[in-house]
This record gives sequence, structure tokens and C-alpha cells, in this order.
Amino acid sequence: MPTTSSTAARSEEVQEIIGRSPAWVIRMGTVVIACLVALLLLGAWVVRYPDLVEAPVTFASATPPVQLAARSSGRLQALYVRDGDLTSAGQVVAVLENTAATPDMLRLTQVAQALDTALSLPRTLARLTLPTTVRAGETQADYANLYQAISAYKVFLANRSHQAQLASLHTQIGYYNHLNAELATKRHSLNEQLALERQKDSVNHVLMGQKVIAKLDFNNNHKLYLNQQLSSSDNNASIIQNQLQQLEYQKTMATLQNEHAAQQQELLDKVRAAAKVLAGRLAGWDQQYVLRTPIAGKINFFKVWTPNQYVKTDDPIFVVVPPLHQQYARAALPVFKAGKVRAGQAALIRLDAYPFEEFGQLRGTVEKISEVALDKNYLLTIRLASLRTTTGFQVPLRTELSGTAQLVTEDRTIIQRLFGQVYGRLKR
Repeated sequence: MPTTSSTAARSEEVQEIIGRSPAWVIRMGTVVIACLVALLLLGAWVVRYPDLVEAPVTFASATPPVQLAARSSGRLQALYVRDGDLTSAGQVVAVLENTAATPDMLRLTQVAQALDTALSLPRTLARLTLPTTVRAGETQADYANLYQAISAYKVFLANRSHQAQLASLHTQIGYYNHLNAELATKRHSLNEQLALERQKDSVNHVLMGQKVIAKLDFNNNHKLYLNQQLSSSDNNASIIQNQLQQLEYQKTMATLQNEHAAQQQELLDKVRAAAKVLAGRLAGWDQQYVLRTPIAGKINFFKVWTPNQYVKTDDPIFVVVPPLHQQYARAALPVFKAGKVRAGQAALIRLDAYPFEEFGQLRGTVEKISEVALDKNYLLTIRLASLRTTTGFQVPLRTELSGTAQLVTEDRTIIQRLFGQVYGRLKR
């Protein structure tokens, strides 16, 4: 029994020692817990948890890709490009089967347009050489009319009868100028002789009054004076008649020149009218059978690879992808939470073709928000900083990319979120 009581006493002492925590352990535990709480509070204040609004986004270039479709059914007569070639705006890439020769039609198109829009048609015709034989298909008759109109104009210019008539009239006018010069010299002499005869007649008249000379002698001398006066008048009349004849020749020259100009203008009008008709018919041929690229860019074959393949009307044959020097992103922002989105806010874009876990996200900034909603969505424009993602991956330039934009409407800390209401009141 003594052994049992002593053992119990020792057990109680051991239990008292074991159940009593040392003071330094309590102090250290309090410090550690306080530090953990402080770190948690500091982390909640430092770590930011942004408020995000998601919206589907699509990338597009300023000029979207263009599909080229066949305007009529038939086989491809010629293919002028290869898949992936760079093309310029308006370049011919293919021609559908037709009865005309494509080089001839393209050449005639240039000719018709040059004649139709020429500022100086005579100068253009002087430099123009028309082919004698062409395969113009449905426009053959229109080209024949233009060819005949141009030929008639050139024959008219080659006819020198007009110049010969003008030269003859000019020569006759020159003769009359020379004759008038001779008559003017003669008039000077006749005027001097008339002055002498007038003076002599005056003296004779005085002498006859003084009975110095007989009346018969006076009459004979007076007759000489009158004859001299008549000769001078005849000479003046000849000069006037020659001047009138010169005026008639000049009038005839003006009439010939006007008639020539009118005939030339009439022939030019026929040429321009024929060129306009031909240009319209060629434009119709081009519209129906020729495929041109409306924009510059890289051409991609869609359903056709080689000539002689059959295509149907409105079948897309090619796709022209423009150079992507500029890209922008447009998002359809739902009405829900749209009031929290403002211009200047950050945007993170995850592309469907490039999983963000592997390739990262693109950074951008909200640039513009539409004022009204369409189909319960606002149109949002996002300006990209670059096409390099947050992981350093360079996204290849493509005409269209899709994904999801996460709009950072309010970048708040965890503390601000926990005490949002209080923070909101303080903020106001």
C-alpha cells in the first residue's frame, strides 16, 4: 500500500509538470500567430484582385478579306496567278471561257479608255496604232465601227485639198497686196500731177479773165485737168476694188477653215462616240468573264487550282487577304455590367486558337464604347499594345482571330473587396 500511494504522488507531480506550458512557448506562439495575421493582412492589402467583365472579341484588319466569285458558269480559260501570290488592286487573276482573245480584249480596253477620256483626242489619235485583226468576240462589230471612224478621220487629215485651196487664196491675196502697193505708188504720182494741173488750171482761169488767152485754149487746158482728175479717181477706185477682193478672199478662207474644223470635229465626235460604246461593251465583257482583285493582297485559292476547271455562277473561287499593317479588336460587350466599362481601362485577351495557359494573353486598352446597344450588346473597340503575349509569344498576323476579352473594370485589393461597402462609403 505504501508503494501505491508513493506512485500516485509521483504521477500527480509528473502530470502537473506535463500540463504546465512553459512561458517562452506561449510567448513565441503569440508572436508567430500575430506575424501570420499581419502577413495575411499585408497580403490582402497588397495583392490585387481585379474585377473582370468578359466579352467575346474578334480581330479584324482595316480592310477585310475579299472573296472572288464567278459571275457566270463555265470553265477557266486562263489562270494568271498562283496560290499565295501577292496581287495589286485591279490585277487580272483569271478569265472564264469566252469567244474573245483575252490579250486582244485587254488591249482594246486600254485603247477605248484612252480615246474616251482623252483631253486632246487629235493628239491621242496621232500616237495611236490600231491592230488590223483582233478576236473581239461579242464586241467585234463595235470595234469595227471604231476602226472605221478612226480611218475616216485619218483619211480626212491626209486629204490636202483644203490646205491647197487655202494656199491658193493666200497667194492671190498676196498678189493683190502687191498690186495695191503699186497702185498706191501710182496714186502718189497722180496726186502730184493733179496738183500741178489744178494750179495750171487756176492760172489759166485768171488769164482768161484778163483776156490773155482765148477761151478755146482755156477749155483745152481745163480738159487736161479734168482728165488728170479722172485718172486719179480711177486709180483710187482700183485700190478700193482690190481691197474688197482681198476681203472676199479672206472671207472665203475663213469659211473654208470653219467648214474644215466642223468636219474634223464631226469625225472626232464619231470616234469618241464609237470609243464610248466599245468601252461600255468591253466593261460588260470584263464584268462577266474577267476576275480582278479589288484590293491589294495575297491571293488564296479556294475551289480552283488549275485552268479548264468548271465553275458555277456565284461560286467563291479565290480569297484575297489584304496586308495586315493595322489590326484592331472589337468586342460585343453584354449590357450586364456594361456600366462599369470605361475608355482607358485595361483588357486581357485570350485567343481561341492559342490557349492562354500555353501562349499567354494579349494586352490592350479600351479605346471606344458605342453609345447605344445593338442586340443587347455594346460595340467595344480595343487598342492592342502589340501582338506579343504575356509569355513572349508573337501571334502571327492573320485576317481574323477570335477569343475572349477580360476587361479590368476595377483593380481592387482583397481588403478593398472584403470591406467593399465601407470602402465605397469612404470613397464617396
